[in-house]
Amino acid sequence: MEQENQSEVLKQQQEFFQNILDCIHDRIYVSDPKGKILMVNKAVEQDYDNEITKEYLIGKNLKDLVREGLMEESLTLKVLETNKAQGWIYQEPEGYELMAWGNPHIEDGKIQFVVCTEWDTKSLDTLQAFLNEDRGLPANIKSELVYYRTKTASQTEIIAKSPAMQNLLRTASISARSDATSLICGESGTGKEVLMKYMHFKSARSDAPLIEVNCGAIPDTLVESEFFGYVKGAFTGADEKGKPGLFELANHGTLFLDEVEALPLPAQAKFLRVLQEKEVCRIGGHINLPIDVKIIAATNVDLRKMVERKEFRADLFYRLNVISFDIPPLRERKEDIPELVRHFTKHYNIKYKTNKIISPKDLDLFIRYPWPGNVRELQNIIERTLLTTKEERIPRRVLERQLALEEQEPETVSELDAPDPPPGGMNLKEAVEEFERKLLLSYMPFYENSRQFAEFLGVEKSTVNRKLKKYGIRT
Repeated sequence: MEQENQSEVLKQQQEFFQNILDCIHDRIYVSDPKGKILMVNKAVEQDYDNEITKEYLIGKNLKDLVREGLMEESLTLKVLETNKAQGWIYQEPEGYELMAWGNPHIEDGKIQFVVCTEWDTKSLDTLQAFLNEDRGLPANIKSELVYYRTKTASQTEIIAKSPAMQNLLRTASISARSDATSLICGESGTGKEVLMKYMHFKSARSDAPLIEVNCGAIPDTLVESEFFGYVKGAFTGADEKGKPGLFELANHGTLFLDEVEALPLPAQAKFLRVLQEKEVCRIGGHINLPIDVKIIAATNVDLRKMVERKEFRADLFYRLNVISFDIPPLRERKEDIPELVRHFTKHYNIKYKTNKIISPKDLDLFIRYPWPGNVRELQNIIERTLLTTKEERIPRRVLERQLALEEQEPETVSELDAPDPPPGGMNLKEAVEEFERKLLLSYMPFYENSRQFAEFLGVEKSTVNRKLKKYGIRT
């Protein structure tokens, strides 16, 4: 009888632990020293689209699952091989990153069992969507979410072969070690956001929230409520729970103000007070909350001229401009171009699981090109070239065509020369057909075949072929 009671207690404990595991969102595997699965949670079933159950996996050996193709490889097996904790980051085909951590439980120098957890950045996006629906959740939860999403997705490597960029990075390292506000200036696409992240993750605040805000994307009427937050019942339509502002969410971390020139003048005065007093008061509230935030601002316009025109407060400009950075355009730091080409080629080869090569002999094409879109344009060209070229070694003619296309490509569709209307004008159907014909004639010569052209247009190959036939265009 006593043995039966012990067995029942053991069974209840096992069910209790299993229920705990099933409540955890991350995928969890528990295995014995030989690689046999002892426990998994319900999230693992979802990873297999519920086609494989927990009951099927429990008792199976991880080596067999790898051999059967149910797993590409097993982190647990690596832990057993090395006798120590292991981790990895894997780029999934959908573009998300899969992260895993395997930790052994060791007694008397021997592994008793291994616990492996897996999670991906897609789950963080899901959580972000949930939080966007419920703005009243605690500020610390939102802050941590933004921080982890940023840290897992950020690429803070900066290519600095040119003297100008090396000097800039030295200044950035100094700024990272201080709490002084920084202002990053530079043309669009030069890498202002990358420099900001470099400073954040090099700083003592790297484990604290990084909140990024595009000031130009916030309507003037919402600027104060977004940055300062509000208390319950502060105004009509306000969340009944109140809401913390962005300054609060960034507490102990970094607040990045992109397009800072877009801040309306009335809000600039309140921003200045926050920077001076290091405290914030929610709309409708009476309590000044102390904050510890490093401010990094960025702009692609001349703020000094805005100050002269009284479009930007001089006192706020000087408060932001304690440490200033002027990122040179890519055309003025050509020494960085070869390394940038290699960097982005490697990056997209890993992302798309390809092995494309750009010959060093062809780098002169990139160096001669003026790069009006700066580093972002270079990155886009590398990605597009790797995706649309079937050869492993990218032919020089393809690069010449891509760079020529960038020079000729209009910034917006509206900049295409509109077709001259026939006498009496044309109806909508005729205008659309004329535009399609003109588009096909203008861009088709830059592509080797209709498949590549279809990828550029974002349509099926059959659609392109049908349109070419319709308008009598020969390839």
